[in-house]
Amino acid sequence: PFTPMPFRRAASLILAGQSMNILLPSKLGDLAKAWFLVREGALDSPRAIHLVVFEKLLDLASLSFLAMAGV
Repeated sequence: PFTPMPFRRAASLILAGQSMNILLPSKLGDLAKAWFLVREGALDSPRAIHLVVFEKLLDLASLSFLAMAGV
């Protein structure tokens, strides 16, 4: 179920998504990461989209945890 990804590849995906967020409206740059994964053949479309959505949910959960800890 898990595929190791080198640090350099993960960093390039994050930087590509952040730069696409500047150009695209409504955080569509995060979904661009899924497109990059599909284009390279690393994942198929549904898994890539699920991976990106799961990553955003983890981001939201960690921010919610920090907000609750601050309260």
